[in-house]
Amino acid sequence: MGLCLAGITQTRSAFAQNASGRELTWKPTWRRVGTPEYIVTGAAGAGYLTLGALVAKPTEPSWSRPILHDEPFREWLRAGSVAGRNRASIASDVLVIGAVGYQIGVDILAVAWLGRNSPDIAWQMLVISAQAYAVGGLLNTVTKQLAARERPYVRECEKDDNYRSDCDNSTRFRSFYSGHSQLTATAAGLGCAHHTQLSLYRSRLLDIGSCVFGVAFTVGAGALRIVSDNHHATDVLVGHALGYATGYFMPSLLYYRTLFPTVSGSAGRMAVLPNVSPERAGLSLVGQF
Repeated sequence: MGLCLAGITQTRSAFAQNASGRELTWKPTWRRVGTPEYIVTGAAGAGYLTLGALVAKPTEPSWSRPILHDEPFREWLRAGSVAGRNRASIASDVLVIGAVGYQIGVDILAVAWLGRNSPDIAWQMLVISAQAYAVGGLLNTVTKQLAARERPYVRECEKDDNYRSDCDNSTRFRSFYSGHSQLTATAAGLGCAHHTQLSLYRSRLLDIGSCVFGVAFTVGAGALRIVSDNHHATDVLVGHALGYATGYFMPSLLYYRTLFPTVSGSAGRMAVLPNVSPERAGLSLVGQF
């Protein structure tokens, strides 16, 4: 009996040590979420929901002409059939749900909370992420309301009532800027910030790979919004830029307090930053070694 109890005690001790080794650490120099974050997140979320539900959507465009390289990108990417545009629109919805769902469901709940046995840090990440989504959503809604930009398909609907099934939908003058692009970019930015600071996967390759994968989702969702003829290229690029700003720069500056996080196992400090122009969209790896 004594040997049995000793074995059980040793097993529990070993398990506790292993679990402790998996736990994430919130550095003393990092800011923790508190009352200001709860107020800002709640106010931004309430403002976003209120504007979306109660404020009448524009019935006339204030901005209808394409700018910069909008038209060449549209002619290059736009699907030629109703079915193709519908499929692209649905696929972009799936990418948004997948990007946000992975960032919250997998990174925060499954990995940080359960896998790394760190509910407190998972809560920090969750509030930071909620704040980024709420602020970004409110900014997007206000901008769409004020800009009242005509979606590219409206011109085609004036020529052909069968161009799409909902030519007269209430969002036809809410093109600028792309909410899908912003949401996926916010998710990607949050993933990059959390992974490169906390090393969620405890692997430099996997953590940076997750960041790159998230940005690939963003580029894919943005391209599909042009393929489906829901947005101009400038709508998508602005959505990407602002989404990444709220997802990566806001958490990095306000909470992690650095734009050059140290990735676990690396010899220097590095950050993955967007490299977007009308001709291309990608990533730049910036670091100090």
